[in-house]
Amino acid sequence: MKKYIVGFLLVLLSMNLSAQDWVKEKNKDGITIYTKHDPKYAMKASRAEMYVAAPVDKVLNAIFDVKEYVNWMPDCTYSKVLKSISSDEFIYHAIYSTPWPAASRDLVLHIKKVAFKDGYKIIMTNKSNFIEVRKDAVRVPIYFGEWVLTKTDKGTKVFIEYQTDPGGSVPDWMIQGAAIRTPFDMMESLKHRLN
Repeated sequence: MKKYIVGFLLVLLSMNLSAQDWVKEKNKDGITIYTKHDPKYAMKASRAEMYVAAPVDKVLNAIFDVKEYVNWMPDCTYSKVLKSISSDEFIYHAIYSTPWPAASRDLVLHIKKVAFKDGYKIIMTNKSNFIEVRKDAVRVPIYFGEWVLTKTDKGTKVFIEYQTDPGGSVPDWMIQGAAIRTPFDMMESLKHRLN
């Protein structure tokens, strides 16, 4: 019995330590950004949270409307659904411009919506081999994460957490800066889109 209690306490301790790995990097205009370092990846993981005065379904529709990404998603120059699996699930392709000296990046993602009592979870999984690699952009080799949209009395709590690796050659200062800048700009643009 003591072995089980000690094991249980060790599990709780490790969960608590992993929860402490997130570092608050920015808190501005109601958007909070956290990062976490994992030595397996070149880029820190990102987490962003905000509240918006919009119904949860309106937020969901904005995230699911891939063809409109070029109008609000930061640095997105092209976006297209490649395969529609159902109304809740599809694979899409997007291209993002990147400041010099890095080349543009392209990303192929599978996203799936899962409803829960007070909102939706949108699970994102990389599908980098789904289409042929382009000559004019570097394919993002690693990307996974999730959006969580939760109904509140005043609108929606919007949460995104993801891990990525941009692939190719990118200066370290640019990679680490993007772990903060990209989720902040994305949330800020989404907020403007919903107003």
